[in-house]
Amino acid sequence: MAVADNESALCIQQLVAYACEHGLIQTEDLTWCYNALLDMLSYEGPAPVKPWEKIDLESFDLDQTLAELARLAVAHGLAENTQSGEDSFAMRVMGLLLPKPSEVARHFNELYASEGPRAATDWFYTLCCDAGYVRRSAIARNITWTTPTTWGNMEITINLSKPEKDPREIAAAKTAQNTSGEKYPACQLCLDNEGYSGRGASSGAGAHPARQNLRIIPIELNQHRWGFQYSPYAYFNEHCIAMNSDHIPMHIDHEALVNLFDFVDRFPHYFIGSNADLPIVGGSILSHDHYQGGRYEF
Repeated sequence: MAVADNESALCIQQLVAYACEHGLIQTEDLTWCYNALLDMLSYEGPAPVKPWEKIDLESFDLDQTLAELARLAVAHGLAENTQSGEDSFAMRVMGLLLPKPSEVARHFNELYASEGPRAATDWFYTLCCDAGYVRRSAIARNITWTTPTTWGNMEITINLSKPEKDPREIAAAKTAQNTSGEKYPACQLCLDNEGYSGRGASSGAGAHPARQNLRIIPIELNQHRWGFQYSPYAYFNEHCIAMNSDHIPMHIDHEALVNLFDFVDRFPHYFIGSNADLPIVGGSILSHDHYQGGRYEF
C-alpha cells in the first residue's frame, strides 16, 4: 500500500469535512471516515494534512472532488475506466459518508410527526442533494421554457441531465453474454437498489447503476408497503418516485387511484401522477408499479 500525496489527502479530508458540515456524519466520525476513505483508495497514510477546524470549504465542489477520487481509483486499478465505473466508485464513497437507511427513516418520521410533512421532505430532499444522489449540477443543464398555445401557456422541458452512454460501455454490452439468469435487483425501481454497488456493461446481467448513496423512505399507501425516493435526474422541482415494494407490472385501476389519493393525503404539498400502463404511450419502466410526483404546480 502507498501513502497519498498531500493534494490527494487534502481532497479526502475536504470531502469528509463537507459531509460533517452538511450533517451527513458527526464530528466524532471525522477520523473514522478519513481512514475508511484512505483504505478505499488503498492508501496507508498520511495523517490529515490540516487540523479539521482549518479545512476551507468555501470553494469546495462535490462533483469535482468525487471525480478526482474516482480518477485516483481508476489509476490504482480500483475502478473500471468507464463513466459508469468512475460513477460507481463515487457513489460508493458517498454511501460510506451517509447515515444508514434506518437512521434516515427514523429522522424523517420524527420530523413528519413533530413538524409536518413539508419539514420532513425538505430535510430528506436536502440530504439526497448533499449526498450527490440528486444531481443538482446535472439538473441545472435542463432547458425549460413556456410558449403560448391556443389552449394556454405550455411548459416545455428538455432533460439534459441524464448522462450519455459511454462508447466503451456500449461496446462491452454488445459482447456481454447473458449468463446470470435472474437479475438482482430485478429493475432500477426495486427497493433492493438501496445500497447496491451496481454492474458494468460487461456483466452477464447487463449494466445497472450504483446506488450506494440511495436512501428510500418506507411509506404505506392503501395499507401496502411502498418506498419514497427522489429522482437523480429531475424533470421538475423535487421530482419524487413512489415504488411498490413488490416487483409487479404497472397497472391503472381503482386501486391505483386509491394509492394516488393516499399519497397526496400523506404529502399534501406534492402532486402525484402515473404513467400510462401501455407500452406505446407509457414511456416508463412498465415492469415495476410506481408513480411520479414532485413539488410543482403545473
